[in-house]
Amino acid sequence: MGDFNHLIKAKSSAGRTIYDVSPRQLRQTGTRYDLADTEATLQRYRFIECSPLIQNGSLKIREYSELPKHSYTTISHVWDGAGTNPGDNTFEVQGAGRAAGRTPINIRIIEEACYASLKNNINLLWIDRLCIIQSVEEDKKWHFKEAVAPKQVQVMFAWGGDESWVKPHIEAQIPYYITHVTKGYSAMAPLALILDCCISGSLVLMDSDAKSMVGKVDDIRIFGSSPPKGLGPSYAKASPSIAMLAAAISTSLAEDEDRIYHCLWKCMLMRATRYPADMIFSVMGLFGVTLDPDEFSPDDYVKPAIALAKQLLNVLKKPATWLGASYFAPPCYQLSTFPTFPTSTRGRTQEALIEHANGSVAASSLMVNEFVDVDACMPEGTMDDRGYFEFNRISTPVAWKIDDSTTEDEKCKNFAVFLGFFCTYSPVKQRRENLVRAFIVERHGDEKFHLASYAILPPTTIPSLLKWKKRTFNVGGPNPPEPKEPMILEVNASEEVGDRGEDNAREEAEVKEEKEAIEYSRAADGGQTTEESEEEETYTNKRTAAGPVSFTIGGNGLYSIGGETTPYPWPPVRLPRNLLAPKSKVLRLNTVNESTFKAKSGWASHINDSWSNDAIENARRHLSFR
Repeated sequence: MGDFNHLIKAKSSAGRTIYDVSPRQLRQTGTRYDLADTEATLQRYRFIECSPLIQNGSLKIREYSELPKHSYTTISHVWDGAGTNPGDNTFEVQGAGRAAGRTPINIRIIEEACYASLKNNINLLWIDRLCIIQSVEEDKKWHFKEAVAPKQVQVMFAWGGDESWVKPHIEAQIPYYITHVTKGYSAMAPLALILDCCISGSLVLMDSDAKSMVGKVDDIRIFGSSPPKGLGPSYAKASPSIAMLAAAISTSLAEDEDRIYHCLWKCMLMRATRYPADMIFSVMGLFGVTLDPDEFSPDDYVKPAIALAKQLLNVLKKPATWLGASYFAPPCYQLSTFPTFPTSTRGRTQEALIEHANGSVAASSLMVNEFVDVDACMPEGTMDDRGYFEFNRISTPVAWKIDDSTTEDEKCKNFAVFLGFFCTYSPVKQRRENLVRAFIVERHGDEKFHLASYAILPPTTIPSLLKWKKRTFNVGGPNPPEPKEPMILEVNASEEVGDRGEDNAREEAEVKEEKEAIEYSRAADGGQTTEESEEEETYTNKRTAAGPVSFTIGGNGLYSIGGETTPYPWPPVRLPRNLLAPKSKVLRLNTVNESTFKAKSGWASHINDSWSNDAIENARRHLSFR
């Protein structure tokens, strides 16, 4: 055992000791740990002194009226669900209501956390369960407002090996170091390494110079699941809950605030809190915003979300980085620029769920490993008290069904709005990608819209976006922002689209004829079209069975494909590139059925005839500033 007396003398001069007890005595007597029965003062900072616990088994809590000037460590983990083993020494903490003493705390874990803190020459440790008066709501709310993000994060884990340089992949550029906490029992390593290893699925052991591989550990996991096999170099199918947290703390993204904010929104929308409002309060500090929890109902997530968004948009002048956070989740019915907020089972915090007609689905399953690219330029604007987001953005009129009469902007009910460029997070090397995303807004009142769905555009549509016009939208609702239970949607299936045989061949010929008749502009000169037209012409796609399968709108706006419910409650839309020609005015929204897409070579060859890579890159540069 090391000598940590110098830390006691140097760093215990400030503050006052309000609690001093042996955790094992709490265990033996069955007494619950309760700061409410001490001299603790509400709304104060409290820390565990590490040295006394390690040296003589004394759990001392020190209280400060201001944050101490010297460093401190925080430990954050979910006690719920982490079962204890026979023989473990544990004690209970007094909470409020149903949380009272529910989950015991393992004394060995606290001791290991103190060892890890002292390894970094830090004597103060903060644990929410022990440093907040859990039975007093006022103290808990105050700590929510005072929470800050740590400068660096280490993860403790069981480890019987040696200290070593490691990488998540042999081609990864940055090596990390595994440090012993208790040799032969536990170790710690940077969170960034652990997350990247869970994406790559392996931990590569390096030599003392961190230059050559000397071993490899497979099946690395966190949050209880292994990465899917065969992810390949893009890692597009990696768990979004892991990948987005990795992206948010990545040093390579540290200079791009918008990208980090987008990843933080995604992380928030994949976690559940016991009270809905806590979902917003737990992350507001990461955005540089402070809200007063007393001003909101604990069972409401809509109004706190509006308040946070208003601060970001109206005060801090930040873009709406939450857009596109969850393509596959149904929009929130009171705040449609946000996806439906997740809930948890019976008020527990183990898994975030999205409710739909047939039950519920994990919130993480409705997301993908994508985040805002470096030149995305997300929409900026203002938000009012009802959650309506007003912004100016390039867009084009679209129609759910063919409507030849719809040719004027003022008659159009739906618009596709350009969102931005996205990319996939990789633990090896971040690649530049042309993942184009848009969102569909639908008019529901005088100059009022709500977000209806998202659209996935092929990269070859990028030059066509230069022809989209700037328009002002006011998007929110469509319902008032009142606290409600999550809306359970029902699906109305559409007509089946069967194999139409000769009709398909005839339609293929019609498409070919249309293609020859319609002059698609080509980017022969720096992405600019060779032919300008002041008036946009109406163009609709006649293909239904061969190639894309049309969406229909059920009575409540939920889409289905080919008579069968889609695997997700609210699928995004794929806009075939031929429907996004520069002259397009009224478009038919379609999605690509993958099996049909591959089977119909005529359709595939039709849409593959498009823009050059140079034209795409040039158009992207223009769009980055629109």
